[in-house]
Parts: sequence; C-alpha cells; structure tokens
Amino acid sequence: MKYAKLVNGALQYAPRNKGSVSNYNQDVTAMLADGYLPVEETEYPKDGNNYSVNYAEAEGKIVQSWMLVPTPEPVPPTIEQQVATLEAVTGLTRAVRELVLAENSGVSDYVRAKAQEIEALANPLRGVSAESAQAEIQKEEGQ
Repeated sequence: MKYAKLVNGALQYAPRNKGSVSNYNQDVTAMLADGYLPVEETEYPKDGNNYSVNYAEAEGKIVQSWMLVPTPEPVPPTIEQQVATLEAVTGLTRAVRELVLAENSGVSDYVRAKAQEIEALANPLRGVSAESAQAEIQKEEGQ
C-alpha cells in the first residue's frame, strides 16, 4: 500500500529513503508517525466520460474519488468559418463564384445552386442585405 500526505488537494507520497533511513516507505510505523496516511485508490470510471481525480482525508486514510468533468457544448462555426469550409469543399472561391453566377456560364444547376448558397452566407459579411442578394439571384435566374 502507498502512503502519502494530502497537501493542497494533491498527494505527496512518502519518500523511498529519508535522511539516513533506507526503505523509509516500507516502515508503516515511521510513516504514520510522520503524518503519512494510507492511500485508498479507486479505478478510473470506464463509462467514456472525462473525470478529474479528487483526494480527501477520511477515517485515517486518504480516499481517491473521481469527479465528472462536464463536456463543453460545441461552439457552432462562425459564418466566416462556414463560408471557408464550403469554399474548400466545393472549390467555389469568391472569384470562381463570380464566373459560375455570370450569365451564360454554362454550369450545372447544382453548381449554380451551391455558388448561390455560399453567396447567401457570404453576403452579410460584405454588407450586402439579404433582400438585395435575393433580388440579384432572382434577376440572374430570370435571364
């Protein structure tokens, strides 16, 4: 069994040798006299969650316990990150979208729709209102 002192919530284990005493950590009487207590360790929970270790002194021993660490909520990507991801995945950078959305570009309806989707996300970043952007799309589709 291991012996330790609880110092500011952390374990300070008994040294192997102390001064001229070899194998000090094997002398239970000396360790107890110096304030070291037996450490009761428990197994890390295997339920897939994250835990932090906690130690508390109870009934003449130090007891290890595990505290659940809350999983932070994922932060949704910003509009800039969404646009950058779509540009990277589709290859439809701003310049390419200009060409795709030009009159008689000859691109498929799918590619045009993807370019319009990215533009709809990116327009507010450029200060273009949703109404004027929608009017532009309708004008392009009507031609």
